[in-house]
Amino acid sequence: MSDIDNDLMFQILCSSLLMRCVLVFSGLLFCVLVTGVITDAIKDAVSRPRPGFFWRCFPDGRGFFDNVKKDVLCIGDKDVVKEGHKSFPNPKRLVSFYLFGSVVP
Repeated sequence: MSDIDNDLMFQILCSSLLMRCVLVFSGLLFCVLVTGVITDAIKDAVSRPRPGFFWRCFPDGRGFFDNVKKDVLCIGDKDVVKEGHKSFPNPKRLVSFYLFGSVVP
């Protein structure tokens, strides 16, 4: 084989390797994006409080009770309280599950 054939084979091999790397990277990026959307949707639907939710809802440590509605009033910041309800599921577990499903046929 001549040097031209060797150079052509090397270029084909490099382009094939580069294409595989691009496909793997794009697959991982897609996995992270889809998993993030699914995780946020499930967290909003399930809405199980985190362990520190009491301190998010009552920053001063005292609870307030509404006598008219017969319910507890949360006085914490609305965004902080909303994030306190997002404890399930763990996004790392969903990413590992997705990768396992995509690697194992």
